Amino acid sequence: MIFAPGSHPQTGGITESLGIAGIDAGESKMAWTACASGPGGTADDPGAGMLGCWIDPNNPPAMGYLPDRQRWILSPDGKFWIGLDLASPLVPANLLRARPHGEVIAVLLEDGNHWDIPIARHLPHKWGQDATGEGIRTPKREFAEFCEQAMEIFRQVLDSDPTKLRFNTQWEFVCRALELNYRLAAPIISALELIGDKSGGRVCGATIELKLVADVEEEKKNMELAGIHGT
Repeated sequence: MIFAPGSHPQTGGITESLGIAGIDAGESKMAWTACASGPGGTADDPGAGMLGCWIDPNNPPAMGYLPDRQRWILSPDGKFWIGLDLASPLVPANLLRARPHGEVIAVLLEDGNHWDIPIARHLPHKWGQDATGEGIRTPKREFAEFCEQAMEIFRQVLDSDPTKLRFNTQWEFVCRALELNYRLAAPIISALELIGDKSGGRVCGATIELKLVADVEEEKKNMELAGIHGT
């Protein structure tokens, strides 16, 4: 659930104003209801606003601010609250997009759940040719920046021991890896504390199939040793 303090039924583009428009991108829009009070309210100011969530017709939620049955977390910028149902802990399936992208690797995050991280080279690409007539494969525009960042991680792997690598990458990249397949945004990922040192590294590694890269490098070493010893 998302609670937007100070919003009202006539407020348009709530997710956009909160900086989390991506959670609705290409998806069914959140259903919003007005609440006379909300998290952060006081006796003098009950904190009226709008509460939004996605409706599962087979299991409709109790729409409203119910503090005894919910846990509320303030976003890092203080613009909105994130609500969790105490009786139904959040799992990745709750936020999975209608059309996830490409092949994935399941990665364990800080909440104890496995989240599906897309492999960059399996995201939609276009085929064409360069100025010399050589065939090329380039990511579609919406994935271009993400794939270039994944390629930079891959270059780091080539220059390092992949079993000891500490990625030099950005918070935004890890968030984008989650946002591609889940109705999430950076402020929500931060508030839910999904990412830490190890899990962030695992997310980066999944985007380039790090285990496969490490296995290939190990196989190369074994072949070199076999050649040296004549076996």
